[in-house]
Amino acid sequence: MESLHPRLLLSAAWGELRNFAFSPKPPTIPNLSYLKLGLAGMGNCQNWGDQWKQARDQLLAATSNPPGWVAVAYVDVEKANSPPIKDVLSTAIQNRAAGMLFDTFCKTGAGLRELISRHQLQEMIDTLHHHGLMAAVAGKVTLADLPELCESGADIIAVRSAACAQQKRTAELDPHAIQQLLLALKPALDRNIPITTDFGSVHDKSLFPQPATSSAQ
Repeated sequence: MESLHPRLLLSAAWGELRNFAFSPKPPTIPNLSYLKLGLAGMGNCQNWGDQWKQARDQLLAATSNPPGWVAVAYVDVEKANSPPIKDVLSTAIQNRAAGMLFDTFCKTGAGLRELISRHQLQEMIDTLHHHGLMAAVAGKVTLADLPELCESGADIIAVRSAACAQQKRTAELDPHAIQQLLLALKPALDRNIPITTDFGSVHDKSLFPQPATSSAQ
């Protein structure tokens, strides 16, 4: 990981809080930009916020360069049995998290844009930004979703199936699909909307494939 390009952001998911092993001897954490811990199964737990903070403190104490702590709000709340999205948002703000990720717990069901309205998402992203937190979006994000998500002001757009062969999240990366995603993000860059994706930073226009040119014969 130390050999990665310095412009790339490295994040890690530490599983779900319900499975977290609280220990007096914290695990060794590599150098990361962001670290997140899911809240699936915590919907009926009254003190999930306290447990979440305790897990954060233990994990961040395990590195000399603490990563940004990211709250995770599953938009398929019922399937995840997770706390309400707005409760996660308020907890993230109160505890000065680095940001918040809107994601889906069930990877075979509906995607982000099918589960939360544009107005709801925009309102919460604006609230996060008002309090100085970044906003990340994920959950079966498709090529068609990108223009609207760019307009929402999301700081990080995470894709997986949309960048893979046959749109299957377990398949290999598809260079053509990645090219199409980058082209879809280019207008946002031209309007100075900062975008980062799972396959790297796109703040540099040189990363974008150039359109083909033709000349008269």
